[in-house]
Amino acid sequence: MFGYSTNGTDKIRALKVAQRRSAQERWPFLTTLDLSGLHNPVQLARLIQDRSAVSRGEADAQVEIWMRGYNRRVLGRGALPSFITFTPTLRPRLSLAPSK
Repeated sequence: MFGYSTNGTDKIRALKVAQRRSAQERWPFLTTLDLSGLHNPVQLARLIQDRSAVSRGEADAQVEIWMRGYNRRVLGRGALPSFITFTPTLRPRLSLAPSK
């Protein structure tokens, strides 16, 4: 999700850095190191829950709201294939329908 990758393009790496910054604006208590190890929205929600002492449901709700913007920011730029999206249920969804 935000992690460093040696096999990504410069565009993808730059996008990940920008998304980490966006997450840090929303949750200032998260460090770059915290975020660079995350691979999915569930891990982000658990980290928020641990660091901010909010309930699991509240952490999930915060991440779901933020992920809606994440989908617009990431998919809107064409950084990921259009068949990969993150649903508000915090689970990655793979659509096998051909993109238009």
